[in-house]
Amino acid sequence: MLQTTLEPDVIRGLGPLADPYTHSKAVAYFEQVKSSNQGLEFCATALAQDTYQEDHVNFFLWQVLEHQVKYRYSELSDNIKLGVRKSLLAWIQNHNKCGVTEVPVFLRNKASQVFALVFAKEYLAGWTNFIQDVMLATLGENISNNVIPKFGTDVYLRILLAIDSEVVDRNIDHTSEEQAHNQLLKDMMRERCVSEMVNSWYCVLTFQDVSDESISLCLQVVGAYISWIDINLIANDRFMSLILNYLSLQQETRIRESACDCLKEVSIKGMLPPDKLALIETLWGAIETSGILTGLNDDEEIDFVIKLSRLVSSMISTLIFAWNRQLKSPSETNLTKMLFDSIHAKLPTCLLFFEHEDDDVSAQCIDLVKDYIDMLKRIEVLDDNRKELLEKLFYGLVKKLKYDLEYRFDNEGEDEIEFQDFLRNVKVVFDNFAMLCPELVLENVQSVLTNTMLNWQAASFNDVEVAIRLLYMLGESLPSNLSTQFSSDPEKTSPLHNMMTVLASSGVSNHPHSAVRLQFFETVARYDRYFVVAAQMDQDSTVTVTTAQAFLDHRGLLSNEPKVRSRTAYLFSRFVKTVGRQLSPFAEEILSEIERLVVFSPVRSVERALSSDDQLFIFELAGNLIVSSNFPPQKKAALMMSLLRPLVEGFEPMLAKMKSLAAEELNGPDKVNGPQASEIYATALNYAMSYASRTSKAFSNKFTMSQSGCAQVYTDALKVFLLALDTQVHRATLHTGVRQYLHRMVICLEDEVLPFVPVTIRHILSNGEPRSLHDFIPLLNQIVNKFKKVIEPFLSEVFMLVVRAVFDVLARNSDDVTSQSDDDMKTIRRTYFQFLFALVSNGVAAVILRQAQQDLEMVLSTLIQGATDGMDVVAQKISFSVLTKLIEAWDVGNSLAAWEFATKSVIPACFMAPLHPEFDLKDAQTVLALNESSYLMKAVFKNQGEQLVEFLRCEYLPSISLPQEIIEEYCQVLRAGDNRVFRSYVKGFFTRAKT
Repeated sequence: MLQTTLEPDVIRGLGPLADPYTHSKAVAYFEQVKSSNQGLEFCATALAQDTYQEDHVNFFLWQVLEHQVKYRYSELSDNIKLGVRKSLLAWIQNHNKCGVTEVPVFLRNKASQVFALVFAKEYLAGWTNFIQDVMLATLGENISNNVIPKFGTDVYLRILLAIDSEVVDRNIDHTSEEQAHNQLLKDMMRERCVSEMVNSWYCVLTFQDVSDESISLCLQVVGAYISWIDINLIANDRFMSLILNYLSLQQETRIRESACDCLKEVSIKGMLPPDKLALIETLWGAIETSGILTGLNDDEEIDFVIKLSRLVSSMISTLIFAWNRQLKSPSETNLTKMLFDSIHAKLPTCLLFFEHEDDDVSAQCIDLVKDYIDMLKRIEVLDDNRKELLEKLFYGLVKKLKYDLEYRFDNEGEDEIEFQDFLRNVKVVFDNFAMLCPELVLENVQSVLTNTMLNWQAASFNDVEVAIRLLYMLGESLPSNLSTQFSSDPEKTSPLHNMMTVLASSGVSNHPHSAVRLQFFETVARYDRYFVVAAQMDQDSTVTVTTAQAFLDHRGLLSNEPKVRSRTAYLFSRFVKTVGRQLSPFAEEILSEIERLVVFSPVRSVERALSSDDQLFIFELAGNLIVSSNFPPQKKAALMMSLLRPLVEGFEPMLAKMKSLAAEELNGPDKVNGPQASEIYATALNYAMSYASRTSKAFSNKFTMSQSGCAQVYTDALKVFLLALDTQVHRATLHTGVRQYLHRMVICLEDEVLPFVPVTIRHILSNGEPRSLHDFIPLLNQIVNKFKKVIEPFLSEVFMLVVRAVFDVLARNSDDVTSQSDDDMKTIRRTYFQFLFALVSNGVAAVILRQAQQDLEMVLSTLIQGATDGMDVVAQKISFSVLTKLIEAWDVGNSLAAWEFATKSVIPACFMAPLHPEFDLKDAQTVLALNESSYLMKAVFKNQGEQLVEFLRCEYLPSISLPQEIIEEYCQVLRAGDNRVFRSYVKGFFTRAKT
């Protein structure tokens, strides 16, 4: 039986200082009362009679009512619902006798939410006078006597805001049924009570004894409801003069901010273009004459300035929307021109806000500036006045792109993260602006850069940084291809080329601020093509060398700031990849400089300038420097050997040390937090192989490994790296390194790599891990794709090893029913079928067909299984493709076996798969699998001819109960049609069969 009063333990348990026992008791009580009629009546009565004085208890009572109204209201009897209404109104009437502050805001808000929920449930039928009853309870019988209760006014306005949130708020997702219901609520309110509500708002805004908070709330209510009530109820002299008055400097800040928000909602209200223009002109004139547009830099008023910025931007944006709408009515050109002129007359004011020192003020204008740029894209010719405004906008963008002088580059916090987000938005505007008027942007960026670089030593760091960043941003903003911007023909030099000349010769890489130096490096790496062209034009690589030196010394790679060193390693690698040939005379000097940056040691106490990942870029740039140099092959080989020697010579001792540590750890104490010593060594060994792999990225069809004389260097390294395959610890880490290195060698070497393939494959196959197998087979496919028949004898030898390794993995994991395991197994099966496809697609199908009879039958059965597996359409497609290639390659002398396989397996699969319930012919991937099955049938026909037709006509098709006329039709199209015709027929055939 539910108690009619709260036990002391429950009251304490609802409080913030409750112990676990009393809190659990309170939770249990809540569960009891929230789902019973008696609990609802108890809570409603307690609130109506103000039984409890504790705020947390009253909050609990409101929570119970909220839950009951949300989830049980339809179950309640009419008498209980009537009791709830009376209790709600009684609560208001009781508290109207006291001051507002006696009921905390959080309780007033929670009560308002419950009122709104009841409104949504009852207003259409049960409680049609809800608004009038609430107004009577809150504001009194006669609100025109210039006196209204403070508490009642406050709660009345909060209830209206809660109703708006529940019924109108577009930020809340509603079902279609809820949307229809809410629309009915609004329609009924328009008919029954909106006029009375508007009058009540007017009274609140005009009565002298109303609190500032209630005035602010009332303005919020007007702004919320204006979106769906008649605009003329608000956009009239009596109301607008009131709202505009609350913008004045004499008002309390909170009221001014609410007035701003309210006017914004009024200004964006949907209406016809002529009405919109008239409204905005009226509002704009009133705002200008009010004097509020002065004093925008008052820090104490910054929140108001933010809202004022949003208001101004919204007013202009809504005019742009009206202008775009009016363009669709070309007959009314005069109105279009009036809108256009009105927009441009107001934009200078908007730019004042956009250029404001506070980024939150500027952010309110970003959408407007985007809208304005989009608007100008629809105008063919811009007059001089517009161009002058665009130039002001350009310099406004430059100002907002600058970092603050207090920006913490070395310790970015929340403020810096927010600024980066703001910068991204400003950059989007800049990109759009550059596409609108590229000539203006180029001209002004060149002016900013040139003037800044002339005297960068005296300029603030943010002025210098943004000047360089503007040049950098042009690469993403300009519509033309960057490669066309740099030409060795002096008559074709572009502004971008000239700007790079200014930057490269300015000496700004010596700037003391790291942000400037980093932006310099970013920019020269982006426009690295300039240095190649400049060397060709001047027959001098001085500018390239001085830039490379900046990368190498304390300005870049030797900087005392880790962030600079890390980023510079990547950028210098990119730079060298393009200008390596120009740096050829200095290659050995550069290699000597970077040698001290490379540390190959697992010992953590060893000082490192760069992380292991950053060193990957150092090895890559070293490889590019050597390969692109003008040295003879012998010299290149010697330099490459010198580069890789520490990796190769240190590999075997480090591998032995790793094994020794692993053995000690196996017999030692339990593992401590963090990686064990042997794991650190394994990671270092993996990096050693990765470093060597990275150097090989310098080779290409133009500079092959053999032509560069480096083949022996890399094969010698491969011999050493293959030792990692013999270890039984940290195999995943080490095998990854070996596999990646071998992958690079398959690309870069020719036949020299083949002797190393067998041992690698056998070792990796012995691993038996699904992930390892999945990663290994693509490498095997790569080898097949490159060497084809050259490697056929070896493939014949290892083929069944690969197949059995796949089967072993699948068998071991067959009992694991987790979704992750299922996905892994599906991936392994697909990888296996892709391996078979690589064989048959590269002319080595004989590797499969010449296996022992038992093994061949096993492989063929897996293909049939894959072709008929309705749960994996990708595997089906690959399986059908492989079967087609096998049929085409089948040895003529073994035609009987081919025919037997076709009749028992292939032909049934071509029908069973499309007829499977999961085979969805509306799915694109499934249709591709069906196409492959039709190609397979055509391949069997080409191989067996009329024998197939007779088999289909007399045996198979009758066995699946096809009518004779359909059988004849199918055989006729199979015999006479080409692949395209038969493919189309098959799709229709199975579509009809499945309907």
